[in-house]
Amino acid sequence: MNSSYPSPDGLPVPYVALPTLPPRRRWWLWGCVGCVVLVVLLVLALVGFGIYLEWAWLLAPPTPGRQVPARVIQRIRDLGLLERDEELRYLASDGLFRIEEDLSFFTQRRLVLHCEEWETPTSAVNLRDIVSITPTFAESDFDFTCLDVVCEDGTELTVTLGSDAGGDKRYYEALKRAWEAARAGTKADPTKGK
Repeated sequence: MNSSYPSPDGLPVPYVALPTLPPRRRWWLWGCVGCVVLVVLLVLALVGFGIYLEWAWLLAPPTPGRQVPARVIQRIRDLGLLERDEELRYLASDGLFRIEEDLSFFTQRRLVLHCEEWETPTSAVNLRDIVSITPTFAESDFDFTCLDVVCEDGTELTVTLGSDAGGDKRYYEALKRAWEAARAGTKADPTKGK
């Protein structure tokens, strides 16, 4: 019987030796633990980045046409979505990396929705062909506002907007004024309040 420590009364105390890994195996074990920790941290970082991007999109309000940079307007023209004689009145984009991923805008004549993921990426309707625009406003800044648009030919479109800082309400009001002006045949500026 092996003993390593004497008992208080001086007699040897039996012990069972625990198995030890050779030095090489210890490093291999720590390497595996390190890899698992690294993978977990990477997954958490990716999830965090995804949440950040989602919040960044939710916080991006629609933009009046006068505030849209010229390079963005040129990109929309290059995609064939904006005609030369049209003036961009309001723009809303859900695109995380490129504007053409998902956007909606309207001009003095048309409402245009574009999404690369759709079977037909672009839907455009003349404002004077619209019968109704029904808003469903978000209850908080972290929710979406939907504008349900119905056209004379039965076409139904939904414009989804981020609701930060009341940009959704301004987009809706401007679209409503442009629609009313198009139906009346006038050239009212829908970006200005009544």
